[in-house]
Amino acid sequence: MKVLFFSLNAAIWVHSLPESRLARQLSNDGHEIIYVSCGESFPVHCTSMNALGVNSDAPIDVKKKICRCCTKNARILAQSISSRHVQLSVFINPSDHALADDLIETISQENYLDFNYLGVPVGRIATYEPYLKYKKMSTRLSESQWQDYCVHLKNCIISLIGFTRIYQTEEPDKVFIYSPQYGANGVCAEYAINAGSMVYFVEGSSSNSERYSALRIWDWAEYRLVNPALKYWDHVKQSITKEDVIRVKGHINELYEGNSFAVFSQPRQGGFLLRDYFKIPKSAKVLLACLSSFDEAYSAYVIGGFPERKVKSPVFKDQFEWIQRTIQFSRDRPNFFLIIRVHPRDYPNKRENIQSEQATVWEKTLSNLPSNVAVNAPEQGISIYDLFDQVDVVLTGWSATGVEALLHGVPVVTYDQFLPSYPKDIHFSGLTENDYYINIEKAISFKDRQNNILNAYRWLATNFSIGTLRITPPVEIGGHWPNLILLRLMKRLINKIFNRIFKWIDVKRSFGCYVDQRRFTQFVIENKSSLFEVVSSSSLDCVDNTELKKLIES
Repeated sequence: MKVLFFSLNAAIWVHSLPESRLARQLSNDGHEIIYVSCGESFPVHCTSMNALGVNSDAPIDVKKKICRCCTKNARILAQSISSRHVQLSVFINPSDHALADDLIETISQENYLDFNYLGVPVGRIATYEPYLKYKKMSTRLSESQWQDYCVHLKNCIISLIGFTRIYQTEEPDKVFIYSPQYGANGVCAEYAINAGSMVYFVEGSSSNSERYSALRIWDWAEYRLVNPALKYWDHVKQSITKEDVIRVKGHINELYEGNSFAVFSQPRQGGFLLRDYFKIPKSAKVLLACLSSFDEAYSAYVIGGFPERKVKSPVFKDQFEWIQRTIQFSRDRPNFFLIIRVHPRDYPNKRENIQSEQATVWEKTLSNLPSNVAVNAPEQGISIYDLFDQVDVVLTGWSATGVEALLHGVPVVTYDQFLPSYPKDIHFSGLTENDYYINIEKAISFKDRQNNILNAYRWLATNFSIGTLRITPPVEIGGHWPNLILLRLMKRLINKIFNRIFKWIDVKRSFGCYVDQRRFTQFVIENKSSLFEVVSSSSLDCVDNTELKKLIES
């Protein structure tokens, strides 16, 4: 079997190295591997530059430094796999750049989403990174945003042109791509699917403690960005082992510490008194409404990664209407106190320095509130993990904080069961506005909080264990040096001299867990569409709810 690994961002070592472990395993199993790297095809800007904090207007020598790093890393990885190494740039010529420029001249703000090339919806797929960068909730772009989009669009066109030539030469059976939702990757994934190859989505675990030591893999054509765990939940939720529970605890610890780039909340502090801070009467039931950052779901929808029903709801037309109606619902019930927690990602934060379009609307919507409604804004510095133990119900549209609330036993209500990326049977949800209000009343009176905790653990264990493959994580070079000037200089010198040696050692390390190594081999050979079809635990290993409760409490 001929397998192509399309890896344009080798400069991001913590992404490209785990992917190469998969390639090496397939090579060891006797499959022919073609490793495709960038070869400096995108000198103006690329995903690697963005990930390393370099903007499109950065000096050329800064960008070239990243390109050189990317090229060196790709060479190391390809040699470690014992694969044929193909550079995308070899299949691109100056006339292709001229063609891309001419194609871009034919599009405008009015029609860019309709732009197709070689049977691929390039105009849509190219929006993913710009929409996320500028936290968009609409397709309208400012002039500066449009110029940035055109850079991404040209990269997508160039990537697609080069990939089609590689694909037609190699005719691979399967294609692996890390983050195929990103533009320059996504156009190639779409072309390969149209040509008849199976394309696999690859990304790190959604567990904050295993992001670089476990991988999610699934059939991109079938699932796109919809978590396949939702489909298999009923079949695998009883297949959780003791080890799986321990892995969930690692994730929870990372949430409380707040160090991960994926955690937007402040770290858990303890000692915070919710009712004193918001002046809530002792007799009032506290509802916490957790808002979601819309641009992530919207970006996924525009590129075809999410179905429309997962983004647009007939219950409320958007989050603004949902919150307005929830405020009205609370106003008429003085025994309720509603706290509206805006999503920190909508505002400048540790990852991005941009305020979302949605934030501007929230500022207008959340003014002149009733006396029993308050706003929890990021500048207040309150950890959501200090709130969960003091609220009666959590309300949300689709935020992952719903699962985090369940971990604390808090009943959760979503207004549309098709929106969240977690099962409808572990929280209260429905299909109508009336269902939503009834579910709030049910959640207020819900007593079995322990069951919420058990369900949340099972759901996360399903995702972090059954839904991933454990691999040997990348080596962190000099990650814990004391903050002394001399030692910092030594670290810099060692990194410069020995970085290549460390990487060579890193790429030679084993796949990881032997059981997951075998799961991966079976997954590929048997053409499975997700890892949930290759469950390794036997019924003897699985824990029942009594055992699970003891493990959680230990």
